[in-house]
Amino acid sequence: MPGPALVAEMYGRDYLDHLSDIYGEDAERVPEPTLRELKAYAPGTFLDYGCGRGELLERAAEAGWRTVGVEFDERLAKDVAARIVTTVITPTEALRDFSAAADVIHLGDVVEHLTDPLTQLSEILRLLKPGGALIAVGPLEGNRNLFWLGLGAWRRLRGSPQADMPPWHVTLATASGQLRLFARANLMPVKFVVDEAWWPAPARLDRAVLASPRALALHGLRGVSRAASRTMSHRRWGNRYVYVGTLIAVPVEI
Repeated sequence: MPGPALVAEMYGRDYLDHLSDIYGEDAERVPEPTLRELKAYAPGTFLDYGCGRGELLERAAEAGWRTVGVEFDERLAKDVAARIVTTVITPTEALRDFSAAADVIHLGDVVEHLTDPLTQLSEILRLLKPGGALIAVGPLEGNRNLFWLGLGAWRRLRGSPQADMPPWHVTLATASGQLRLFARANLMPVKFVVDEAWWPAPARLDRAVLASPRALALHGLRGVSRAASRTMSHRRWGNRYVYVGTLIAVPVEI
């Protein structure tokens, strides 16, 4: 597994730029699911762990929350703090200076980048007040859905192309495995919803997609897969989750 310095380099500003260049509006880092969940809580201190460019921090501040961002990339952290005038710190600074201070912590597309998930999640939860809430959203790349089954079969027949960028994620999860991880970190689930997002297939049939047999095939396969996952919702088929949990005890050191 990569160390902290390499993870920061792998998933810093260049990685976000790469995602935006490829997927544009289809990129998954959107704040709406978290903002909907925040409405259930009285505004207090909101900590976005892995805040990226700070879109969610801005929206949460508009809703009355005191916001704090945590970002692995020091350059990106400084840029975000200067642009939206809020506190943005590194994970090391957060653990040193921000213990048990957050009412709500958000992990948006973060857990799948943790190289030692239980240990690191337990450290993150030390920033949460007892009884505080964790809102986590992210992919379930190990979870069952027709899209990945079909794509896996195709790759076995054709062979996988050589990668020229960092892997999307360093850990893969199923729905049941994701729930077990949160439970082991002393979280009690309030909500856990599994859905199927379009990514990495194109979501819209525009001219570029219609002109590309590969993109068109991916779009069609994902559409069929999304319909199948809705019929299999009792088995939690899909590729993305929204989790809300409360901290029932201060996590013990691992």
